[in-house]
Amino acid sequence: MADDDYTTGAIEPEWSKRFNASDLKEKVKTILEGKLKDFNYNPQDFGGNAQFSNGLAAEVRNIIQKGGTMKRYKLNVQIFLGEKRNQRVTIVGKAWWDDYVDNYISYTYQGEYFYCTCIVWGFYTD
Repeated sequence: MADDDYTTGAIEPEWSKRFNASDLKEKVKTILEGKLKDFNYNPQDFGGNAQFSNGLAAEVRNIIQKGGTMKRYKLNVQIFLGEKRNQRVTIVGKAWWDDYVDNYISYTYQGEYFYCTCIVWGFYTD
């Protein structure tokens, strides 16, 4: 069994294994810009938009976990996809966390007719 397969009892991760918001935000930005630059948003296709959003969230989660440095973090990835119609959107999240080790990032991509906000929360669990 590898050392990372069981609880270590550590109350915080090593600095190199923390949720690095600036690096992760760049990864999320790259993923969203690559996937959404040619995306044709159809507000009537609820099923297709939901399936696309779920796939995008899974891809973001997989790319972040692929680095392998945050094995002790539970990731929560949410994608909000909507039509731009001169309205204001407020997205609110609430969680019980430790400011010292837990963190989040948010990135919004805006196309001509739609927006896509990705929020990634990282919760340290050991």
